Amino acid sequence: MRVEGRIVSEWVSVLEDECWRLLQEPSRRLRVDLSAMTFVGRRGVVALRWLTTEGVAIVNSAEFIDALLKGDGRWWPN
Repeated sequence: MRVEGRIVSEWVSVLEDECWRLLQEPSRRLRVDLSAMTFVGRRGVVALRWLTTEGVAIVNSAEFIDALLKGDGRWWPN
């Protein structure tokens, strides 16, 4: 699956729902291509982290997205 643009607000739920639907298919392996991503909000980072725990491969992400996914999220204000 290729994701483009921004993962924010209602688009987070759309991404989660679509990935969950695909993961329910028997023997389905899912790769999410983030090469066309320009921004990921806090909820988007949480969703992408959750997807990786479900076995989804995140591929072709920019360095700043990789840093967000690997970091602890403390750069966001409370």
